[in-house]
Amino acid sequence: MKHFLLFCMFVLCLNSISAQTDSTAKDSTEVSDTSIDKEVKTVQVEAQFPGGMPAWRKYLETTLKVDLLEKCVKLKKGQKMVRQTVIVSFRVDKDGSISNVIAENASEVCPSIAAEAVRVIKNGPKWSPAVQDGRTVIYRQRQSITWVLEE
Repeated sequence: MKHFLLFCMFVLCLNSISAQTDSTAKDSTEVSDTSIDKEVKTVQVEAQFPGGMPAWRKYLETTLKVDLLEKCVKLKKGQKMVRQTVIVSFRVDKDGSISNVIAENASEVCPSIAAEAVRVIKNGPKWSPAVQDGRTVIYRQRQSITWVLEE
């Protein structure tokens, strides 16, 4: 059976990805999902994987286990293809390290591919941090990874 991965770089979610600055503490920056009381700002420079999008794609292609879907989902009679997409969100901290990696839709996909997506992102290299007003800030990133199994 054929299997392959599609990496959907969520450009749309970059509009909702942001950093927050606490108006009461000048040096404090936090991700948008940590507090409703804080002012939300779009970052001037988004967090980036070392080497940019081509390097990010290559990292995912060479690191993810592409055969996992075949092991946990079987094609039904007459079915030509199965597709499952894991949406992973994670935090890029001020020093570029990755934390708070979560498969947002883990209950909707095969557990092993959700775990694989989280594993690969957790074990990846540091990113270049996001920048707002000349300071590095914490940044929330979303990534969609689709496994496809074809007959």
